[in-house]
Amino acid sequence: MSGRSFWSERKKSAFTLVELLVVIAIIGILIALLLPAVQAAREAARRIQCNNNLRQIVLAALAYESQSRMLPVNYPQHKYVNDDPKLNPNGASWMAHILPLLEKGSMYDVLDLSGTAATGHGILNAQNQSIISKLVPAYLCPSDSLDGDSQESFRTDAWQYPGSQGYPLATMNYAGVVGPHVPLGPGSPCTFGGLPYCNNLGSAPFIKECTGTFWRHSYRVPPTMKSFQDGTSNTVIIGEIVPEYDHFKVWALSNGSIAFTSIPLNYVDYANVGAWLVLDNVGFHSRHPQGANFAFADGHVVFLNDSIDMDVYYGLSTRAEGENIVVP
Repeated sequence: MSGRSFWSERKKSAFTLVELLVVIAIIGILIALLLPAVQAAREAARRIQCNNNLRQIVLAALAYESQSRMLPVNYPQHKYVNDDPKLNPNGASWMAHILPLLEKGSMYDVLDLSGTAATGHGILNAQNQSIISKLVPAYLCPSDSLDGDSQESFRTDAWQYPGSQGYPLATMNYAGVVGPHVPLGPGSPCTFGGLPYCNNLGSAPFIKECTGTFWRHSYRVPPTMKSFQDGTSNTVIIGEIVPEYDHFKVWALSNGSIAFTSIPLNYVDYANVGAWLVLDNVGFHSRHPQGANFAFADGHVVFLNDSIDMDVYYGLSTRAEGENIVVP
């Protein structure tokens, strides 16, 4: 009797195949429900880190302004007519000049900026290769994959001057705001139009400065805090970019450290990705869903939705155009 009772109880306590499949199905459903929440939590953490990076960068730029009485400037890759002979067209970007304020003074101190980038010197000096090929942690958004192993972490085609082809240049995820100007000169195709081209003093219409904060030859008219007549809390000066869409985006070069607000936020012309004239790709982008982080001239950072009205987007990116813009 006792033996039969023992085996009877063992038989009653076992799972049937149907019960086991039901349990597995329930676990699968729970995992499926939990996974998006985990991914959303991870992205939220990455977005916060990206926000912190951008805040570090803008505070470094403002600290530079406090020390130098001007925001960090870009030097072009070539010399302009009637240029000040003391101003060296070394091609160095505003992002290179704030390295000491991002605890990267050891990198900046060894840069040789003598000579011109047009002849393969200046920022493209062979001595600088070990520096300008380094990824700068503060310049990297964790939602992108620029970790040294990514295909987009370095560019060898960022500029066409002698010595730059095949020269590895580290990319980044942030760029200075040029303003709502067209990306190239008159006659160049651009889907969205914008204010006249201002990024190259050597080309018509010979505009001396852009309406934004950073442009290729900003050393000619260095922006100061007094120039923000629209208010520092109403003007974006730095935003997110994705180097996959624009091969100019390298932190060391003046031409690579800027982007335009004439192109809608997160818009990509996929037919032109990787092409030389990426006119509709030189706007701001991010890997975050539905928008990107931007830093304002007073140091605060805001996440702008990519459905932002273009007139508002334009107005936020200019220093002294007099727009009556309400910050989203």
